[in-house]
Order: sequence, then structure tokens, then C-alpha cells
Amino acid sequence: MRCRAVIGALVVLGFAGLSGCSTKGEPGAVQPAGGAGGAPTGGTGPTAGAAGTPSEGGGSGGSAGAAGTMAVGSGGSGGSRGMTTGGAGGDPSGGTGGAGGSPTPAGRIISASVELKQIQPGEQLTICNTVYLDNPEEIKVKNVRGHISGGSHHFMVDRAPTDVPLPENVPCIGLAGTDVTRVLIAEKPETIFKMPPGVGFTLRPYQPLTTELHYFNPTDAPLDISATVDFELAEGEEAADMIEATMVFTGNPAIVLLPQSPGVVEFFMPLAGSPELPARVFAMTSHTHSLGVRSTIEVVDVVDDAFAASGQLVHESLDWAEPPMDEFDPPLLFTGTEGLLLRCEYENTRDVPVTFGTAVENEMCFMWLYYY
Repeated sequence: MRCRAVIGALVVLGFAGLSGCSTKGEPGAVQPAGGAGGAPTGGTGPTAGAAGTPSEGGGSGGSAGAAGTMAVGSGGSGGSRGMTTGGAGGDPSGGTGGAGGSPTPAGRIISASVELKQIQPGEQLTICNTVYLDNPEEIKVKNVRGHISGGSHHFMVDRAPTDVPLPENVPCIGLAGTDVTRVLIAEKPETIFKMPPGVGFTLRPYQPLTTELHYFNPTDAPLDISATVDFELAEGEEAADMIEATMVFTGNPAIVLLPQSPGVVEFFMPLAGSPELPARVFAMTSHTHSLGVRSTIEVVDVVDDAFAASGQLVHESLDWAEPPMDEFDPPLLFTGTEGLLLRCEYENTRDVPVTFGTAVENEMCFMWLYYY
């Protein structure tokens, strides 16, 4: 029988999650290697092997050489470990197709899912619940992946700070977790969050999760809405020596946009750190609602508890629905004299004022970042 609990809560004025199911850790799916090329008959040379998807499978084989009368040339090879394209075909007088690349297996995965059935047109809500993972021992997470269907505005996942579960399908507007418990905020159909080598999150035995899903059906027909979080596990020495990652979610709720007018909201956050032990930021993004036309984050110098007028641009989003998650390798270093300046620009095309709120008719100005 399919599990349908509802999950989540998070965010100061935040959003919420939905029905959740936990599954035992299973080996990640491995895509098959690309197929072998055609027979080595004469003709024109083969095309290059297609590139494989990163961290999944190898590239597919090159196509077979067309029939002809001249000597056979060597074909292009498939993508190596899903990262590079195959080589070009051999002599144009003929050739075999390139062989497929070798697949790269994913690590062991443990997941939690959320599902709502038949959400009616125009309906929106943020709802929460608690779900327990099926891990009998403490585990270490090196990568997190979020998958959300159409109708999901965003999906958040926290390590629940308590074993006391939330009631099922409870509407949420409060903060259920903290920066040290949060492990995912997803606002795109697919969010693949890869942490630096040796950095990750810890999940305690039978980890309780609070999830938060803000759903909205913009269509004219009933809609099934779902969200899933996948935790890719670190094992062996990688898990034993792992450094714990931390997330910060913050912003400015003081938003008042006048009718038929542009508007700008700013928020400054200094980051702790020192030259000897800097804070290392390795990913960040921003968040607004539909009136947001541009969001930026700059690294600025701290001057007498204020910030410099301008700094280094490290994030820009022109798409409020799917802002990019910027990742930094090497990470950005903060030594105690720098901070982050978030700026959200809006164009209020409505005939009424717009203020802060969790509904899609309201606005937000937030950023979140991951660091260690």
C-alpha cells in the first residue's frame, strides 16, 4: 500500500511539506553502457559517441559507418564515465561505430517522498508532517537530490529536532528547524546538490525528517503533486573523516511594493570566520516570488558593522521560478571582514500594494547558502 503521510515545516514564514514515505537504502540505479557501433563495412566514418550524463552512465556508441567500397576506418569511442564525448570517426572512407563508455555507479541511496492527489485548480497551501527514515545506524550523506513535480513552489527538508511527530497534513507557516538541521531547499524540478569531497551531513538512526512543501495548482484541471529527497551516502573512510556542513537561510521580510511601481529590497549578512579558520561557502541561491525580476548576491567588505557600497557579484537570478544554485570550487573564503549583500528587484504590475507573505500573491527576498 502506498504511503501518504505529509511532511515538513521550515522557514521563518516559510513553506511546508507533504505526504512522506521512507524506504530502505537501495543501490543507486546504473545506466547501461552505450551500445556497440555498426559492422566495419566501408562507407563514411561514424559519428562521435554521445556524451553520457555526469555521474550516471557512459556515452552511447557512435553510429555505424554507411555502406561503401573503400577501406574501413576506426570509429569514435563512447563518452568516458559519462563526462566526455566520443572521438571523431576514422578515415572518411568508412568506419565502425564507437563503443559505449563505462557506466559510473551511484552511491547507496535512502529516500523520503511526498505525494498529494487531485489538488484542485487554483488551490495552494503549505503543509507539513514528520517522516522517519529506515536507517538502523547513523549514516553520513555526501550528496542530496530533490525532485519536485509541477505544482510545487518549493520543497524543504530538515532533520527534525525532536522525535515528537507533527500531525499529518498540518498547515505550516513557522520555523520547525534551524540552520544546523536543514539539509535541502529545492525550488526547481531537479536539484542535485553535490558537496565538496569530505563534506556532508549526518543522519542519526531512524532519522526523523520534517518536510515542507508549498504547493500551488496553476492549471485548470486537478493535479497530482509530489516531491522526493534522495540522500546519497558516504561510506568507509569517506564517512569516518567527514566534515559537517551547515546551511544558512535568511533574508528581509520588510517588503512593501507600491502599485504599478518598481521596488528594491536589500539584506546584509556578515559571515563569521578568521584568517586561521575561514568559513568556506560552497553553494548559494536566492528566492523571490513572481514579481521578482532580478536577484543578486555580492561579497562585500564589512566596514564598521556596515557594508561597502559594492563588491564581487557571486550570484544573479533573472528567473524567479527556477533561480540557479551557484556552486563554488574552490569555496568562497570568509575571514571575518566580509559579508554577503542580497538585493531583490521587483516590478509590481498589479493595481494593489504587495507585501511579504508565503502565498504566491505575496513576495519574498531570501537567500540560502551552504558552508563548512
